[in-house]
Amino acid sequence: MYYGYFSHDEACKLNPSEGILAYCNRHKLKLAQMVNDEVSNKVHWDKRALFNLIVDTAKAGDTIITFEAGNIARSTLQFIVTGKQIGRAHV
Repeated sequence: MYYGYFSHDEACKLNPSEGILAYCNRHKLKLAQMVNDEVSNKVHWDKRALFNLIVDTAKAGDTIITFEAGNIARSTLQFIVTGKQIGRAHV
């Protein structure tokens, strides 16, 4: 399954959901769910919708499509921690 994910970013002038949907349409991918995380990526990932998506929703072999890498994490360290969890989940 494919999941779209983006986080709240007031500075972003583009519409992330439209970008993800355009990418999916271009590559003929059907999203199971679009997750709009209302919490900023400044908040630790385990307190965001991203955590629920990785731990509770997505299964091994599923794919998370994000608008940009910055939606996943704010810092390199946070990205590494989140990436490890994504790897453990085989997503």
